[in-house]
Amino acid sequence: MVQRYTVTKQETLDDVAKKFGVSTIDIVKANNLDTYYLNPGTVLIIPKESESVFLDYVVKKGDSLYSIAEEFGTDPVILSEINGLKLYDYIYPNQIIIVPKENTKLYITQEGDTINSLIEKGHLTLNDLPTYNKNLYLIPEQLIISVDKK
Repeated sequence: MVQRYTVTKQETLDDVAKKFGVSTIDIVKANNLDTYYLNPGTVLIIPKESESVFLDYVVKKGDSLYSIAEEFGTDPVILSEINGLKLYDYIYPNQIIIVPKENTKLYITQEGDTINSLIEKGHLTLNDLPTYNKNLYLIPEQLIISVDKK
């Protein structure tokens, strides 16, 4: 069954994507949208939640990596790295970057990290290993993904 959603006043595409845990791009594709701006009353088809631990985020005027990281509860350094940006790079309105979904924790490995130390520090669970970290080399600067299941 297809899920439909009616846009409310001042709601953005990012708001809808966050509400349903899907990417902005997936909503754009499912609805054949040619703009990221929504009018109240627009009925959207909401695609099924993807298995990805990331969401697409459309940058708004005035956003910075710091403000976006704060909004999504992540570290701006990690946010810059997963998007191939430098921390102080200019980001511009309508640029699409990826952000971690709610309950997703990201960690960049450091020299001396072991699976046990990552588990002890709460950066990883045994269930995360095969699901989100298929190639775990434990070399410095490797991205580790952990998801809190609620």
